[in-house]
Amino acid sequence: MAVNYIDIAPNASTKASLTTLTQLNDGQVVHLLGYYAAGDGGGQSLVYNLTGRTGITVDSGFYFTGPGSDDYFEAVNKKVANVLQWGAKGDGSTDDTTRTFVVIFRRPSYLAISS
Repeated sequence: MAVNYIDIAPNASTKASLTTLTQLNDGQVVHLLGYYAAGDGGGQSLVYNLTGRTGITVDSGFYFTGPGSDDYFEAVNKKVANVLQWGAKGDGSTDDTTRTFVVIFRRPSYLAISS
């Protein structure tokens, strides 16, 4: 009987902390706990890619810069987009128009406008 080993996914508290993660394996899942702060609604699961950043557009929603020169993180689910995962604050005082339009431009299958 074959035994499958699963890496325990590390957590990144914010988008900014993604670039500080070390010792990641290609294909490893990382849990982003929030965009600006853990629990702010901007969290999602990301897959770490060791190479290939030059072939994608880092948009800080579906694709994030990694700690190295050619690595990056890619959203596990690119069919659903919550504007909070793209940096909208949804606090009623911040103008989130630009970030909302960026998400619409990316054309996910489902778009969550409210938190």
